[in-house]
Amino acid sequence: MSTSALELGVDIGSLDVCVLVGYPGTVASTFQRAGRVGRRSQESAVVFVARSAPMDQFVVQQPGWLFDGARDQVAIDPDNAIVLTNHVRCAAFELPIGEREGFGQAPGIGEVLAFLEQDLRVLVKQGGRYHYADATYPAEGVSLTAADLDNVTIQDVETRTVLAEIDRPSAITEVHEGAIYGHQGQTFLVERFAYEDRRAFVRAVDADYYTEADTETEVRVLRIDETVEHAGYHSHRGEVHVSTLAKAFKKIRFYTRENVGVGEIHLPPEAFETEACALVLRPELVEQIGLRRGGEAACLHGVGELLQGLVPLFLRVDPGDVRVLAEVQHPHFQAPTLILYDRVPNGVGLAERVFRDHRRLLAAARGVLQRCPCRGGCPSCVGPAGGTGGGGLGGHGKAVAQAILDGLLAEAR
Repeated sequence: MSTSALELGVDIGSLDVCVLVGYPGTVASTFQRAGRVGRRSQESAVVFVARSAPMDQFVVQQPGWLFDGARDQVAIDPDNAIVLTNHVRCAAFELPIGEREGFGQAPGIGEVLAFLEQDLRVLVKQGGRYHYADATYPAEGVSLTAADLDNVTIQDVETRTVLAEIDRPSAITEVHEGAIYGHQGQTFLVERFAYEDRRAFVRAVDADYYTEADTETEVRVLRIDETVEHAGYHSHRGEVHVSTLAKAFKKIRFYTRENVGVGEIHLPPEAFETEACALVLRPELVEQIGLRRGGEAACLHGVGELLQGLVPLFLRVDPGDVRVLAEVQHPHFQAPTLILYDRVPNGVGLAERVFRDHRRLLAAARGVLQRCPCRGGCPSCVGPAGGTGGGGLGGHGKAVAQAILDGLLAEAR
C-alpha cells in the first residue's frame, strides 16, 4: 500500500507491487507513488482501485487523461498581495531593500514594506532602507503549497511537542475542539483550540471513528469584470467575498461509516476575498427544468458536487485549490447559480482559467453522468438519489441533473 508518506525520498528496492486506493489527487502524486516499486529494474505492478468519487470514475473511464495528458500545472500570481508579502519579507532577510527599490514586475512594494514594518514589525527603516529585524528565519514560515501567512500549531499535551502545523482556514474543520486528528498512523483528540493564539492541544487516543465538520459557505459578489452570454446561462468572472462557518461535526465510525455522535463547533467564520467564475442559469432554462421546485432544485447541488470532483482534473491542480458552491437562488443574481472560486486569498488565476474553459468541464461532467450505470444518482456521479432530489421525484434526480447539464451545454439556435 503506497500512501503520501511514500511519495518522495523513499527507495526500497524490494517493493514489487503498489496498490493505489483512490486517485491521489494529482498526476504527480500518482506517479510518485507508483514509482516506489520496480526500482531495481525488476518486473513490478501498480494496481489502481477506484473509489466511488467522480474523480476516480473519470480517471477509470478516461485513462488517456492520466497517461497521455498534460502534467500538473503550477498556478501562481507573483503580484498576489500575500505571495508578494512573503517574498519581500524573505528578500529583506537577505539584503536591505531601498524605499524606492522595485521587486520583480510588481508595480510597487511601498505598501508591502510599510505593512511589514508597522503591522508585523519584522522590518526597521533606517537611512531610506528597510532592514530585517525579526529573530526568526522568514523562509520557515512560508509554505510552498499555501499562501496564508497564518498557521496553527498542533501540540501534544503529554509530550509537550509540536506535531505539525495546519493553515488557519483548514483549522476550523480539522482541529476544532472534539475533532479527531490523524498524525503518522495515530489518532489524537483535540482537547482545546486556542483560536486567537493559533494553537491546538491534542492528546493521543485509541479512537474507532473520525470526525467530519459541516460548514456553511456564503459567496458574496463584489465586482463583475467580464460576462459572456450562452444559450442556457451567463458566465461571469469577478471578485467575491467568501465566508465559511463551521457549525457542527459528526463522528463517523471507520469502515462502516455509521454516524456515532455529533457535536457543536464554536469558532468565528473564516473570510477572504478572491476571484470566482459564476454560471447563472437563464430564466428560460430554469422554467424548462422546474428548478424553482424543492426536489428539482436539490439536483443543482448534485451537479455542483460532480463539478467539484472534476474541476481539479481539468485545471491540473490540487483538489483543495478550487471550490464549487451551488445556490438555487443566489442573492446577487436572483437565479440558480454555480460558483467556482479560487481558494487562495486574492486569487492566483484559477477562476479565470475556469471561466475560459468551463464548457469542457461541463461536457466531462455530462459524460460521467451518462456513463454511470445507476438509475437515480449515486456517489459516483451526483450523489445518492435522496441527496439530489431523487427521493422526492420518484428516483428521477439523476435525470434532472442530466437536464441541467444538457441545458448548460445547449448551443444557441
